[in-house]
Amino acid sequence: MKVSIFYNPEKEVSLPVVECIKKFGKENGWEVKEEDPSCELAIAVGGDGTLLRTARAVFGRNIPVMGINAGSLGFLTEVPADEVEDALERIKNGDYTVENRMLLEAAFSGKREYALNDHVVSMTSDMRMITVRIRIDGTKITEVSCDGIVVSTPTGSTAYSLACGGPIVTPGINATILTPISPHTLSFRPLVVDPEDTIEIIPLTPATLVVDGQHRYELEKDKPVRIKKAPFSLPLIRTGKRGYFEILRSKLGWGK
Repeated sequence: MKVSIFYNPEKEVSLPVVECIKKFGKENGWEVKEEDPSCELAIAVGGDGTLLRTARAVFGRNIPVMGINAGSLGFLTEVPADEVEDALERIKNGDYTVENRMLLEAAFSGKREYALNDHVVSMTSDMRMITVRIRIDGTKITEVSCDGIVVSTPTGSTAYSLACGGPIVTPGINATILTPISPHTLSFRPLVVDPEDTIEIIPLTPATLVVDGQHRYELEKDKPVRIKKAPFSLPLIRTGKRGYFEILRSKLGWGK
């Protein structure tokens, strides 16, 4: 099996995990490389940011991704670093499940970008409030001044959207979540939208688009960003040792 490891070499906590994967691969006849998207299994070692970068590298290729948490929060990187060998054994034995996570496509200015977590239309570097017009499937929803708009997947509902007051949507549900950032009105609340609908955000002032918190684009005034469910998903490997709500309870500190 061709395996590719994605990690940040400047983070020393990741290095022993990477060496463990290489050693396991050598002992089991796997071909293990680094940062190679032409693989059969992509392993992200780090935090959720590393997994988002890994996902971006393999979007549209139907390559499964497994996350090993050598970072901080780790909603997406399910496997703790001290359980990596057990997780690799499960992969070798076929003892795992694959969750096909919904992605969002954003079309703007002749470009297309894909996100596992979210697309965020937000302020430019001058940090001034933006004004946007929002349509869903051609119907005007609102025109609002705010710090930004988060359009997220269920996977991304526990990320920036949650911090802005959006709902948690379990990943088995196909839906798009529209969450305003500090809107200059009390009436505009988060919306959960049919994933087949197209959300159109038209910046009426200078604005930017941030994709999964990692890539930023300047948006043209009065030119729409059209966001909808992507035509492909991301296969995310789960080893089955921790359920979604157990991870949620642990990461959000529920009951403490």
